[in-house]
Amino acid sequence: VDLAVTLGDRSLQAQAIALGELVNLLLGRGVDDAELERALALEDQDREVPFQRRPSLLVALVVVYLGRLDRARELLSALDDRLVARGDEGDRPQVLIFLGVSAVLGGALDIAGQRSTEALRIATIAGQELMCAFALALRAYVQACRGDRGAARIDGTEALERSERLGWLNGVNQSRYSLAFLALSEGTPE
Repeated sequence: VDLAVTLGDRSLQAQAIALGELVNLLLGRGVDDAELERALALEDQDREVPFQRRPSLLVALVVVYLGRLDRARELLSALDDRLVARGDEGDRPQVLIFLGVSAVLGGALDIAGQRSTEALRIATIAGQELMCAFALALRAYVQACRGDRGAARIDGTEALERSERLGWLNGVNQSRYSLAFLALSEGTPE
C-alpha cells in the first residue's frame, strides 16, 4: 500500500488495500471496514486490471465470507452490471458464482440455482474449465439441498472430475463437499 501511495497510483492503492483486507480475513486477523470502503472509493472502474485483482470483486468476496449478504449482493450485482455493459462476459462466471454462494447462504436456493446455471453456460462458451467446475459444484450443492439427488450426483461428479483433471484442489474440495452433503442427505455417509 505504501509503495502505491508513494507512486501516487490510486488504482494500485485500491487493489493493495482490498487484497490486504482479504488476506487479513483469511489469516484470521479481522477486517477493517473503513479500509474496505476506502478501497472501493479509490477504485478506478475504467482501468484495465486483471479481474481477480479488481477491488470491487475483492471487497465483495470479503463481505460474502463475513456473511454480509445484502452488501455482497449489492457489490456483486453492480459488478455484474458493469461487466454486461462492457461486454466482458468472460469475467461474469466468477461474479455469478459468488452471487450464487451469497444466495445459498441467504437460503435463496432458486436464485442460487439460476446463478450457477448461468455461470456454467457462460464459462462453457468461454472455455473456462475451472469456472465450469466451480459452477457445477455449487449447482450440485443447491440440487442436493432441494432433494434433486440424481442431478446433484451428476453435477457433483462432473465437478470433481474436472477439478481433478485441472489439479484444482479447491475445486476438488468443493466438489467433495457437495457430494458429501448429498450422501449425508441420503443417509449414506460412506
